[in-house]
Amino acid sequence: EDLSLVPGDVSDPFAVAKVCGQEFKTATINNNLNPQWNSDSFEFEIKSEDAKLHLEVFNSNYVCKHDSLGTTQFSLNGLTPGAAQTLAKVLDEGDKKSADRESSIEVELELIPGAPVDAKVSPPVTPGVKTNLIGCKL
Repeated sequence: EDLSLVPGDVSDPFAVAKVCGQEFKTATINNNLNPQWNSDSFEFEIKSEDAKLHLEVFNSNYVCKHDSLGTTQFSLNGLTPGAAQTLAKVLDEGDKKSADRESSIEVELELIPGAPVDAKVSPPVTPGVKTNLIGCKL
């Protein structure tokens, strides 16, 4: 079964993660509808209590702009500090949604607690989230 956006063409997916204006982009995995990025961990500074991790998966194009394959977001305020958690969510594919399949993404998140306001830490430790993009099913 051909699940690509263009019949006969397999996606070249990569993901972009954003938190509070900071951004991380995974490597592109060519010709794959089930990419396994297993990215190195990367950290985002959390600048607000209601911060969310926004994820968007794209099909890489060399000639024209990249096609969005779907988006989702994860709330960070429910994470347990210091505990890595693996979470999966369905991607919102917008008007490209297929009736016979559901795209999803899996991430590992770990909330890194900040230093208390009265702590004497130099430099001060800002709360953050350690992120690892594991994979996706398109």
